[in-house]
Amino acid sequence: MYNAMRTFIARTSALLVLLLAGGGLFQPAQAQLQKIEQTIFGMDCAPCAHAMEQSIGSMKGVKTVSVTLNDGRASIDLSNTNEVTYRDIRKAISNGGFSAKKATLEAQGTLRQKGDQWILETPAGEQFVLRPSKKASSGEGGLQDLKPDRQVIVTGQIPASLNTKDTLWPLHIQRVRSAT
Repeated sequence: MYNAMRTFIARTSALLVLLLAGGGLFQPAQAQLQKIEQTIFGMDCAPCAHAMEQSIGSMKGVKTVSVTLNDGRASIDLSNTNEVTYRDIRKAISNGGFSAKKATLEAQGTLRQKGDQWILETPAGEQFVLRPSKKASSGEGGLQDLKPDRQVIVTGQIPASLNTKDTLWPLHIQRVRSAT
């Protein structure tokens, strides 16, 4: 009995050490999307806007959502541990019978360089190809200061017309900041 207890304590201690040394294996994942301002085309009544608000608001990880009929816009704030993808948001809008147009979003991920393109890859594997904004000539919104494998938060705009079958979302940079 004594040996069994010693073995149990030793194994439990070893497991605890492994968990602590692993940097907290049970830490929540970092959010990939943090905020989205999505333009929605086709809503023409208050029940439409309310249904869209309910649909997006029911997604796990959405903290708050406000859909305004007058602006045709959804303002979405996400929790720090959400796993919502931009494709999920667009799918909810499409399933509601509407069209997702331009969006401004804040996304966190890792910078990758593929040829002459810069890619922001989120923890869920969603990818955004970074494009310089119109302000790039003044030094803001350009690609000149990017470094591969860096964790960043990018604020940018997705254009109104795009092919949703593409695997890369074009994201026109407004701001890039370190995520660490």
